[in-house]
Formats: sequence, C-alpha cells, structure tokens
Amino acid sequence: ARGVQAELVANQYDTAAAAYRTARGQATDPAQAAYAEVLLGRALLGAGDPLARDPYRRVLRMPFTVRDEQGIPFALYAARALAGDTAVRGDVVAVLRRARAELLHARSLSLPACYTIADLAADLVADPAVRERCLNLERARTMATDATLLVALRGRDTSWVASDSGRWLASIAPATTTHPSILLAVYVDSLAEAVSGVAGSDLRLVASTDDAVQPIGHGFQGVGVRWSSRDAPAGLHATLTNTLYVTLLAVVLGVVLLGGYLLWRDVQRELRLARLRSQFVSSVSHELKTPLTSIRIFAETLRDRAQLDPKARQEYLETIAHESDRLTRLLQNVLDFSRVERGERTYQLSPQQVPAIVARALGTLRFPLEQQGFTVSYDCDCDFANVRCDSDAVEQAVLNLVANAIKYSGTSRRIDVKVERRADAVAVIVRDCGIGIAPAHQQRLFERFYRAPTADNDVIPGTGLGLTLVHHMAEAHGGSVSVESAVGHGSTFTLCLPVAAPSIASNERLAPASGPLATPS
Repeated sequence: ARGVQAELVANQYDTAAAAYRTARGQATDPAQAAYAEVLLGRALLGAGDPLARDPYRRVLRMPFTVRDEQGIPFALYAARALAGDTAVRGDVVAVLRRARAELLHARSLSLPACYTIADLAADLVADPAVRERCLNLERARTMATDATLLVALRGRDTSWVASDSGRWLASIAPATTTHPSILLAVYVDSLAEAVSGVAGSDLRLVASTDDAVQPIGHGFQGVGVRWSSRDAPAGLHATLTNTLYVTLLAVVLGVVLLGGYLLWRDVQRELRLARLRSQFVSSVSHELKTPLTSIRIFAETLRDRAQLDPKARQEYLETIAHESDRLTRLLQNVLDFSRVERGERTYQLSPQQVPAIVARALGTLRFPLEQQGFTVSYDCDCDFANVRCDSDAVEQAVLNLVANAIKYSGTSRRIDVKVERRADAVAVIVRDCGIGIAPAHQQRLFERFYRAPTADNDVIPGTGLGLTLVHHMAEAHGGSVSVESAVGHGSTFTLCLPVAAPSIASNERLAPASGPLATPS
C-alpha cells in the first residue's frame, strides 16, 4: 500500500521501489513474491532505472503454477511487460511457447489466462489458433453447464440438438460399463471440413435418403455419407445423379461457408467487445483501489496517532478529501457512461458563463495540481455572453480534459487553460507539454475504452472513458471536441460550445444527439 501511494499518487518511484522490495522480502508464498516483483519492475520502469527488466526476468522464470486470483500465471504479466524489448525477446517467446503448449494440450487454465495468452500470441507471433482454442474452451464450459441443453438431450442417444443459435450441434453418447455418458459437440462451421477430411475420397457428403447412404444423425435430416465401395450407378443415370449430388454438395458447402464467414465476423466482434470489457473492468478496479487505499492509510494514521502535528493532520485530511473527490469523479464517469450506453443521458440547459464553469473546475482540481507540482495558466481574453448549456456536464468535461493533461504531462509540470470567443462559439482550450499522441492514434481517442497502445500508457492508470464522455457531451450540445498533438511536444484539446444552443425551452431536457455510443471497429 505504501508503494502504491508513493508510485501512483506522489510519483516517487524510488520510494515505491523500496517499499516493493520490502514487500518482496516479507512475502510468505511465491504468488506474493511474484506480485511484488511485478510492481517493482513497474516502479523501476517509471523511474527510468536501467535495471527495470531484472524483476520481470525473475518472474519470467517462475512456473505457471504461480498465479494471481484470476488464475493468470505471473510469468505472462512479465512477458507482456517485456514484449517490446528486443534484448529479452527470446525469453518472452520461450514463455509464450510454454503457455501456448499448456493452452492447446491442457484444460486447467482459467479463461482470463487463456485470453491473456491469446493477446500475447497475437502481438508476437500472430497465431489465430490460440484465440480459437480460447473461444472453444469457453463455449464448451458453457455448454457443459447448460441445464436446458442437458435436459433436452437426456434419453436421446443418437439425436443432435442445436445449441447457441445453431452454431453448435450437441449430443450425449450413452454410458457403458466402463465409461460414463459423454457430452459431444460439433462446431457447425467445421462440419464440411470434418466430413471431407475422413478417409480422403472414400466417402462423400450427399443429400439423399436411399439405402446406400449412411445418415449422420437426426440433426442432419436428409444428409448422409456414401462410401465409394458401395454399389455405384452406371451409365447416363449415374452421370446425372452424380451431377445432382455435386450440385447439392456445392450448395450445402456454400451455405455452410457463408454461415461460417458470418459467424466468424460476429465472433470477432464479440471477442473485441469481451477484450474491451475485460480491460475496462481491470482498469476501473485499479482506479478504485488506489484512492481507497490512500483514504484507508491516512484515516488509520489519524485514528492511531492522537498527538499528530496540526500541519500534518491538515495535510492528511486534505489528501482524504482529494481522494474522495477523485473517487467521486471516477464513479460519475462510469455512471454517465452507463446512461449514455442506454440512451438515457439527458442535459438540463440554462444560460451559463463558461469562464465561471472552467474556473470552478480548476478550483476542484487545485489540491492534486499543487500536490504534484503543476503550474496552471488560466487565460480568459474577454467577456462572454451567456451560453445555454448544462453546467454540470460542461464542468465534468473540463475536469476530464484537465485530469487527462495531468496524467499525460510526463516530466512537464505546466498546463495552459484558455477560454476564447470564436465566431458563434465559445472554445475551452487545454494544453499540456507532455508525452504527446502519435497521429495514428488521434482519430480513435474518443472511442469508448480506447487508450493508445504505448509503453507509457501501460504504467498510467485510466479507464478510456473520460474523452468519450467529453465527445458525447459536446455533440449533444451541438458542439465539438478536437485534438492537436505531436509526440514529445504535448497535446492541445479544444472543446467548442455554440453560443446559440439547440432550440429548446429552458426547463426542458436535451437528450443525446447520437444515442448510445457506437461500437469501435
């Protein structure tokens, strides 16, 4: 907890590293030691220490039995942290091979571990078989606990039942004296490949019900296989029959392939959404843990040290209040995003002075700005007419922009905020001198959950929702938000609100302009 406080709140990486080393020395089991090593590597990386990769290397050598509470081997965390380091690429690839072998030949891994391996494999070796294995494991475990499916299958020894909207066919092999009953599942997309791959040209998939055809099962009514050694028609009749069979087979395979492609596209979309949700849950959990840890530490200090110096007591109380505000802002972002997703986010319009709203937002962030040594330049170049807007929503948007500038300022400690009049709009400009954003990532900054995949972002906490909500608020008010940035030279975000708001009575509510947020491609 002391290490997290020093690293993520005070940006004192050396102090954090010392605390993590102490935690590693006091660890009572390998999992605790591995967790301390991973945090130590992150702190050293933040401090720019050349020995930052050493803790990760030690974790890389740990067996896969050392796992976190989600069942993910700590070695995978180290491999992901070192994936872009060419000096240790061989060690990372070796861990990936070991993980891939365990995934493809064992069933003891948790689903989060499976998808962690799949993400790592996609980055390093582009192996689609790993992600396909994850999907099949997840579906198989779901089917094995599907009470409705199991009830439908009982007592139907040779029947096939469609499951998961026809993507799978399931059946139960009857029990014998030596084996219990077994749940069988066939992935429909691979049906044609499975049939054509058995015994080469010795059998064919045909649409017929005559005696020479062996039926596949009740789920494949009118479809079966015919062995070439069976009695074959001769002459013209045989030629016509074979042509018909080939035509029907081509139609069936075409339908199966088309269905397989549509299924693959749908699965890819679901996988992307699942990965985004997983990253979002992990990020929110981490963001919640940090302020809660700080609040608990300082509250316990105030409780246990009755004779605390008044100056220190005031500092502790301010820290608790700041962390509470930070926690409130995070929860407000999550709640706003939930309402936007459901299309229920509304805005109360009334005449407002934008400079006053910006000044109020900067006052809210005064303590974290002073604590981290930031100098804020606020410039309001002229008087402004009232702008009809939702003051709480605009204030939250400005808070998100300034908080974003704080997180991505790097070693710079200067932020410029300006409010200016532009034709028929009022512009709020937030500029930092931090790490900047590559042009390839700027177009996607306002998508939900999106964070630029860079090494710097791996150690910066965030949920990927702040800019998304700013974009939605701006569009709902008929305005816009834009970004200008260059790597290493900082970023400038401009929020424009029209002076003439949408025509609506002051006591009515403005619904979102574009409904629920679109799914990123």
